[in-house]
Amino acid sequence: MPGQVQRRQQTLAPNIGGDTHKVAQNLRFLMRNHQEPNVAFLDLARREGQEVLEAIIQETDPKLVIFDNFSSLFFVRDENDASAFGDVERLLNRLKAQGRSVLIVHHARKDGGSYRGSSRLADIPSVVVRLHKLTDDASGSAGFRWEFEKTRDRLNSPRSFVARLTDDGWVTSGASPRDGLLHQVVCEVRSGQHGLQKELAEALGLTEPKVSRLKTRAIQRGLIGPDEWQECLSGGVEKAANDDNEDF
Repeated sequence: MPGQVQRRQQTLAPNIGGDTHKVAQNLRFLMRNHQEPNVAFLDLARREGQEVLEAIIQETDPKLVIFDNFSSLFFVRDENDASAFGDVERLLNRLKAQGRSVLIVHHARKDGGSYRGSSRLADIPSVVVRLHKLTDDASGSAGFRWEFEKTRDRLNSPRSFVARLTDDGWVTSGASPRDGLLHQVVCEVRSGQHGLQKELAEALGLTEPKVSRLKTRAIQRGLIGPDEWQECLSGGVEKAANDDNEDF
């Protein structure tokens, strides 16, 4: 384990109740800054880079594979082009088929909206979590609101919660008052699965007028912007078109 990372894990592990020795035994890092300067780093958007990674995975047999971060490891030609994610999607499907858990760290859009790039990126994960930095905490410690934008097969899971780093470690508080049907509508539209508001209403078991009212309330409360709402529906149209093309 590289020295800098080793020092960081020795500091962090005890704060979350971890065993420093076991963490050192079970964590493996493949780092860009821990290789020869004249050696090209893996491009995991290309089959050649994936083959190198998968050979390492077969040798070490990890239960969890973390990609941090997406843009630094997967050099897709255009993050907004769904067709550019074909090899990426196949890699993640192979890891999933092997029974491995995968965690991808990705950046949000500059406007503070959902994750950057095509909605196709969210097709495979069972869970998509968005972190919001807390702005009302004067303590200066780390604090985030966890917002679950997608929770496949986890209907009873909380939609959001707040986590703060204190002297006693990470402390979480209960679900946000924004939970419930309003939050469910926002999560569903962000899934990028629906090209029309009518389809969104059918998926939620609601009427179109009800969805329209919930949309207005969500925008008023700052849960989603009008531009992002429309972009999410446009992503659903794009996905449907790509799925139709793949049938031929």
